[in-house]
Amino acid sequence: MKTRNIFAALAATLLLGGCFQDVHEINPGKNVGYVVPELQWANPALAGTGIHDLLVVVNGESEAYTKHYTNVRDLAREPLEVPAGESSVMVLANATEADGFQVSGLPATKFTMAEMMLWVPMVSPAQNCYAATSPVKLKSGQLLCPPMPLQPVLPSLTMSLSNIPDEFKVLVVQGDVADHVRLVEQDGRVGVASTEQGDDRVLGLVDGTPRSVLTLPTVAGKTENTITFEVFAPETPAGNATVRPRQGMVDYALILAFVVQVAKPLECGMTYKMDLDFNTMIPKMYLDSYTISDWEVGFTYNGRVY
Repeated sequence: MKTRNIFAALAATLLLGGCFQDVHEINPGKNVGYVVPELQWANPALAGTGIHDLLVVVNGESEAYTKHYTNVRDLAREPLEVPAGESSVMVLANATEADGFQVSGLPATKFTMAEMMLWVPMVSPAQNCYAATSPVKLKSGQLLCPPMPLQPVLPSLTMSLSNIPDEFKVLVVQGDVADHVRLVEQDGRVGVASTEQGDDRVLGLVDGTPRSVLTLPTVAGKTENTITFEVFAPETPAGNATVRPRQGMVDYALILAFVVQVAKPLECGMTYKMDLDFNTMIPKMYLDSYTISDWEVGFTYNGRVY
């Protein structure tokens, strides 16, 4: 898979210019090496994405710790002090509470990567967060610059629904949602759905204009994912609707729901595309999946009904 280097030149310039010696004096009495992560974008389409916060986690045989940086230059100027031997380094970008994320399980002294978890509130964040991890094996006093391709952690869903009658509003709700994401590497990606199922996730209103939202992956163990399109109509004095509206639509009532079963779980870091026509919707549908690119999956209706 292609990668695009975004910070290697900066790190190399600082190191070759002597900044490493200026900022971090080597202590020959300590059994440690030094690491400057060579951050890259795993998906070239993300080149130019701004990074305003970096959380770096070092997990060594005898020590574990975390450090925060507000920009990449500081990370390049201050190499990580890593115990000699085998360790792992993880970088998590733009995952602050202000961005809409919560991270738990950070090491104080010693931990395992499996304890690190990413939580997302019911309101989806505006931007994704990104992660990369790399094993390192260091000799005392050695300096390494391991490549670390940053990848999105959360999945995103781009959806549209054409030909919705003017008087209707359609709300999309995702079922089979993982409670949180474990920050571990699997199949070359950082982020694994938890085995704990969370509440259904409201993804917002949909219309004929493609709309992209971030969400959580499908709970681990599920091979499919349920997406429900809830149709609301203006409430009438007769009050025939039996289910009250959601999302502040106080003048609307739920009159119909289309339950769509998609033939693929939503996985961390992937983008999914769903384009449907209101005129072809039926109460229960099944969508097949097809690969668009290494990072994108599409869905198409094949007429299967339960």
